[in-house]
Amino acid sequence: MFAIYSSMSRALDDMVIITSPQAEAFARSMYGALLKKAGKGYDGIPFSTISVEPFNNGEIGVQIPQNLRKRDVYVVHTFSNGGVYEPNTSLMELYLIDDAVRRASATEITYVLPHIPYQRQDMKDKPRVPISARRVMDMLILYSNPPTRIVTFDMHAGQIQGFSQCPVDNLEALPLFLEHFKSDGFPPDITVVSPDAGGVKRARAMAHKMGAGLAIIDKRRLPRDEAEPMGLLGEVTPTAIIVDDMVDSGGTLLKGASLLREHGAKEIYACCTHAILSPSNGTTAEEKFANSGIRLVATDTVPRSDAYLEANKSWLTMLSVADMAGDAIHRIQTGASVSELFRGY
Repeated sequence: MFAIYSSMSRALDDMVIITSPQAEAFARSMYGALLKKAGKGYDGIPFSTISVEPFNNGEIGVQIPQNLRKRDVYVVHTFSNGGVYEPNTSLMELYLIDDAVRRASATEITYVLPHIPYQRQDMKDKPRVPISARRVMDMLILYSNPPTRIVTFDMHAGQIQGFSQCPVDNLEALPLFLEHFKSDGFPPDITVVSPDAGGVKRARAMAHKMGAGLAIIDKRRLPRDEAEPMGLLGEVTPTAIIVDDMVDSGGTLLKGASLLREHGAKEIYACCTHAILSPSNGTTAEEKFANSGIRLVATDTVPRSDAYLEANKSWLTMLSVADMAGDAIHRIQTGASVSELFRGY
């Protein structure tokens, strides 16, 4: 059953920001952007870190240090810990955090989840398999009272929003990528490449904004996480940018880059919102990219430490979506339009 949402704006004084430990650095950056947007007089918006402690038997204990009664609560959470992607453990943490927040008598709850796991499993592509994306959204929003909202970035498929019983603000990292590539002074003869047919809409939007050509890789899906490029639709210029929502182990991306080189590309970039960077077949993603000649531009929806970024700066550039998230929650709290964030893009 759907909750009823008020169109009235709420006071910034009613806000509370809480964050899981692994999301604290991201949440503090977002919090700074929120305070800047709010202006003078609102530097006292409460901010605290949730206590998440494991028991000896492997269970998880959660405690929120901040009073949430009759407050509009914004919960920031990520599904990686120290750069290690932990979707299952982190989902359980969020499940328990959700219960704690509701029992604390919050008025409204907004989850800021830069990346949500299991989104690629959004349909039955073979017999007797779950639609995991739907079940995960059910876990996130088990109850409709109090009213709840999700803020996230670049869902794998926009229609996954329909799996949720609450409003979902699906923000786009495209403006960050456009600003980055424009500031680098790239030559005008760039081709934006979609790694598969499913990503054409995203690649077409970027190509249009950059005044670039568009090409599409014809990809055949193999068992589990692998895929094999089979052909290329369109022409490729010497500089190519592959654009995708997520890079997992990077194997498919590297195969696509090899195909582009066969068709004349000499300088290859890739941009993705969610850089999971999982190891595969005994090789780390870092080793693959360091030797690939590809420059990857990603966002911090899967946070990385400063030490990691410094060690991998030869191939990885990370842009932060924290400012955009801070602006979005300011707009949500004050009743302003979130879509206005993307006006002009």
